[in-house]
Amino acid sequence: MSVESLLDRDDEASAFLVWSTGMPERNFVRIVTCLLPEFDFVAYARDHLDEIKSELYAYGAVLVRGLAPRAERFAALCDLFGPPAKHSELSSLRTQLGPGIYTSTDHPADQKIVMHNEQAYLSYWPKVIGFMCVTPASRGGQTPIADCRNFDAEIPAELAQRLRNFGVKYVRNIGAESTIPWKTVFAVESKEELEAYCARRGIAVSWQPDGTPRTVSPLPAYQRHPVTGTDCFFNNIVSSSHYSLAAKQQYQVEQLFKTVLDHPNTVLLGDGTPLTREEIEALLAAYDRRTFQFDWKEGDILIADNLMTAHARNAFAGARKVIVRINDIHDSLQHPGDRAPEAA
Repeated sequence: MSVESLLDRDDEASAFLVWSTGMPERNFVRIVTCLLPEFDFVAYARDHLDEIKSELYAYGAVLVRGLAPRAERFAALCDLFGPPAKHSELSSLRTQLGPGIYTSTDHPADQKIVMHNEQAYLSYWPKVIGFMCVTPASRGGQTPIADCRNFDAEIPAELAQRLRNFGVKYVRNIGAESTIPWKTVFAVESKEELEAYCARRGIAVSWQPDGTPRTVSPLPAYQRHPVTGTDCFFNNIVSSSHYSLAAKQQYQVEQLFKTVLDHPNTVLLGDGTPLTREEIEALLAAYDRRTFQFDWKEGDILIADNLMTAHARNAFAGARKVIVRINDIHDSLQHPGDRAPEAA
């Protein structure tokens, strides 16, 4: 049953909700505006959970507007979509604000974060990611989202075929100068623990002369949605490539490191071939054509299906505060002994 049919009922709660679509031409992003800031949307969603989930699967994301910003309400809404989880094998700094609630990436405000699916550089990842705006930026700071469904129509056929045939390899060099030490990244205390962890997760690890690790994780570039069967472009390819950075930052990276394998983060095709600047630019342009962007308002909640929807963050000015929760971990290797995917 669709939300529209719910609204046709003599339903007092539904009278306080207005539904619309962010990108009608793509059936992407369902927007529900609550006409009362204190409306109990969590109770409504709980009572109509099958219908709300159907909207999420049909549109890739649900944006809830008009509510006051309450972390407890945000967490409760997210948890309707599966058990909460923690961020693992950290690639960027976050501040934990409470059980299972984090700041969005603590990344310099003047730099954009490009499109990616949450934790797609891992063999385990959340099916759902939620965001809530506590304080909007005074300028910029949007969280653009992109439709990852049936993505091959947007990219060169040869590149799509190579990505399907070979997948990708995420390379990380967690050197002594890294923002997050490797023991913290992997939640281990010794080289032996890291080697055992990597062996379980199918990650190749080698030790550099300074005693820090280089890891190589082979993973697919696509995933099939477990509920809808939709083919999804699910990866962190552009966010792992220095070609997605501003020109000045690209130059700095190329001057600091001898080869692409020495970069703090990089991505290769599964056969070991580096992706070219032109290929990364083609992917960035494809995301642009699939992107829905909105200005955050205080209290906005975005629930995104992590397979169908990639997200980014624009540069900003002001005291922006957006909090994050991830839910319902899918572990493609299903190793119960691993600590990283545990609930927060």
